[in-house]
Amino acid sequence: MIKKVTPNTIKVTSFFVYGTLRPDDNSQAPWTKDFVKGLKFKKAHFKDGVLFFDEFPTVSLLYSDNDHYHVEDNLSIKKFDETLMNLYRDNKCNGIVGYMATIDETLLTDKNDIEKLFEEKLKEADIIEEYPEVYKRSIIKVKHLNEEFDEQQQNNGHTYCYIYHREDCSREKIITHGDWVKRNF
Repeated sequence: MIKKVTPNTIKVTSFFVYGTLRPDDNSQAPWTKDFVKGLKFKKAHFKDGVLFFDEFPTVSLLYSDNDHYHVEDNLSIKKFDETLMNLYRDNKCNGIVGYMATIDETLLTDKNDIEKLFEEKLKEADIIEEYPEVYKRSIIKVKHLNEEFDEQQQNNGHTYCYIYHREDCSREKIITHGDWVKRNF
């Protein structure tokens, strides 16, 4: 039986940020400094997406939205975008490098405020990303690239995070290495 992870089955309290919401974003986006306040960041990698530049950095997911929820990484049960998968392989893409962003609880006086503050950050990110009109939001699993991770959200060394993505973006400018701050165009 395939178990699906949804917002109803697991509490997601992290974002995977890969572009102008990264703490080290170098594009001078006017919202970055305000968005990163009150968050802590851990470098992470998401293997199942392609990073593009289409006015802003954007990710397209290799698999259909619902298939990112699967706890198991069984490729035979996932539905994928064949065109995008070929683009990923042909260009030797490496997935996406970004950060897992969570509320910085060291700044809180009441630990019970974490959920409330995360909901506020989620609303803020929804506005920046023009969700749901422009970007979609999905739950993905990211792998940590440094130190420890949150055991509450851990699944075989991965953490569940929200990601904002678009399937209808321009695919002309591919960032094959997957790291927005290392782009060269």
